[in-house]
Amino acid sequence: MSHFIVGDIVIYINSNEKGVITEVCPPARGRQLYKVSIDNSIRNCLESNLIADIDLSDPFKRLEQGVFGNYLDFSRLNTSFKIKNTSNNTISTLKASNTIFKAFQFKHSSYDHGLTDY
Repeated sequence: MSHFIVGDIVIYINSNEKGVITEVCPPARGRQLYKVSIDNSIRNCLESNLIADIDLSDPFKRLEQGVFGNYLDFSRLNTSFKIKNTSNNTISTLKASNTIFKAFQFKHSSYDHGLTDY
């Protein structure tokens, strides 16, 4: 099933040029081919070389069109967000750090106050 239809505005990723789908060709050998009008000429373009021309800054439009970033992009944005939004709240900071606490790391409070029975 083709991802685009006639009239869709697309970006040819090899040259970053915008074009309009003029024809959806039958799939051949598992690959979808389109005829795309770019700069007043018709080019044969594989679907894998085309992306929809949408406002990539709008996350809802990206989701609607099925345009997702890669893991590296997510990791960079996530780390940047965490750095910019640091918190002095110890509980949320410990939770965000994914720290695994072990029993030997804690001292019982009765030892701290000299309440031991020796």
